[in-house]
Amino acid sequence: MRTLKKNPVLLAIGYVGPMQVAVHEGITGIANTVVEPFHLEMAYSLREKRSRAQLDAVKDCIGKLEACAPGYHSTFLKADNATEYIGGEFPAFCNKNEVVHECSAPYSPQKNGKAERGNRVIVVMARSMMLGANPPTTYCADAVVCAAYALNRCPTKALNGNTPMEALLGIPPDISNGRGFGCKVHALVPKEFRKKLYAKTRNGIFVGYASGGAYLVYGHPYTH
Repeated sequence: MRTLKKNPVLLAIGYVGPMQVAVHEGITGIANTVVEPFHLEMAYSLREKRSRAQLDAVKDCIGKLEACAPGYHSTFLKADNATEYIGGEFPAFCNKNEVVHECSAPYSPQKNGKAERGNRVIVVMARSMMLGANPPTTYCADAVVCAAYALNRCPTKALNGNTPMEALLGIPPDISNGRGFGCKVHALVPKEFRKKLYAKTRNGIFVGYASGGAYLVYGHPYTH
């Protein structure tokens, strides 16, 4: 039997969608991957549900995981019995990268309990965020991704009061850039795109976080 050189990691992937309202940029759903043993939620907005789109999300998740925690290897991939997981490029990718590909029985998504539970938690959080901020419904997918970001920085009993990010990185996460979803913001307009008498900022809506500490801002101000 082959001896594992790195600590094993379980990836449980689930799909949230299709979105029941029109979403900006053609987003149709969310691919959410629960990463154990860190209890991490990695959510990605997708324009389509097909196998390649979800596999790209998994590849990005694995790349970030192994960059942050090089002592770990994504060993198991758990999914339901949907055609995009049992067919397409998923089996070939798993075989090539020594990942055990496990799918639940047909018509029983509850067997993929970690992913289903993770999806439910971030959807409930996103619903509360949407109701509290009352932004246009076109930003509901952003709310789900933002909920996963926030959840990864919240203490959990499963990790003895630590956060998933701390379990992954070994240090407490920096939450100084935290903002309330849907709040009004004043985004700086780069000087290359404005003239002397032009406004230096544009009003918008905060809808999430981008890489490098940047924010995602869309649209114009609205009234609660």
